Amino acid sequence: MMQYKVIASSSRGNCTYINGDILVDVGISFSKIEKVLDVRKLKLILITHQHSDHLSITTLKKILSIKKKIKVLCNEVVGEILDKEKIKHNVIKINQQAIIKNDKLEKYYIEPFALTHDVQNFGYRVRIEEFGQTLYKVFYATDTGHLDGIDAKEYDYYFIESNYQDENLQSFDAIRVSKTHLSEEQCVNFYVMNKKEDSELIRMHKSSRNW
Repeated sequence: MMQYKVIASSSRGNCTYINGDILVDVGISFSKIEKVLDVRKLKLILITHQHSDHLSITTLKKILSIKKKIKVLCNEVVGEILDKEKIKHNVIKINQQAIIKNDKLEKYYIEPFALTHDVQNFGYRVRIEEFGQTLYKVFYATDTGHLDGIDAKEYDYYFIESNYQDENLQSFDAIRVSKTHLSEEQCVNFYVMNKKEDSELIRMHKSSRNW
């Protein structure tokens, strides 16, 4: 079983710990991350998009001040922000695969895919391999209006946004939410259509107003 921890997943902040050495997003304070994990064990940070609840420059700088040899992968827009902050990173593009090796004879195959949000936003497919054998396949998608046309058959772990329930979406910004976030119904339908028998669904980014 893969080690993971959803440290935070909401409009107040997002950060998920995967496989003992990967973070997806750093949209919370360093102190909250430090309570959950030893950042010196991190090998890789994946940033989905530029919104402050997914990217805290202060937190990212603090992590990298403790351990400089962490690879940071992001899209082009986030890359421009990190350039201005003089933060070392690697921009990854759609239809491009990054292969990350670590010191435990593991390899991570990272493939981004485009999500529908109000800024450029990436989801990630992550395949974790050891000695040439696939250990886990991870699918990660939050902050998107839909998952139409996205392939994710028979993954082990599905981290998927389940922001609202259709019948409860009555907030003042309901139209914006429906175009930029995924519902429980969409989340479950995608999971059921793609999962294998022993897959696990981790619901992400639940709204306190619309759930």
